[in-house]
Amino acid sequence: MNKKVLIIKGSSRKDSFTNQLWQEAIETISNIEVIVYDACSEKFNFCNGCNYCEDNGKCVHRDLDDFYETFENASADSIIVGNNSGSVSISQEENCKKI
Repeated sequence: MNKKVLIIKGSSRKDSFTNQLWQEAIETISNIEVIVYDACSEKFNFCNGCNYCEDNGKCVHRDLDDFYETFENASADSIIVGNNSGSVSISQEENCKKI
């Protein structure tokens, strides 16, 4: 059985050093199925605190549906999350995306 890895890229600039590193890593991985989700290519709404998710199990905005589908269908053995390290933490924008 082949191993699968889900890579969640979080760098907001397409030509960033972080994305260059991701591309090199993806190209060198062998014998592993790689599924890439580029979080910054999506437009997510910030949480408005409505608590819809508490009652319904999903966001009222429905903008994370593609991510959830990718995540669930990947059945990955490993998940790698990468983000630029300008502030040595995930950015507020990424944090609000709940990724």
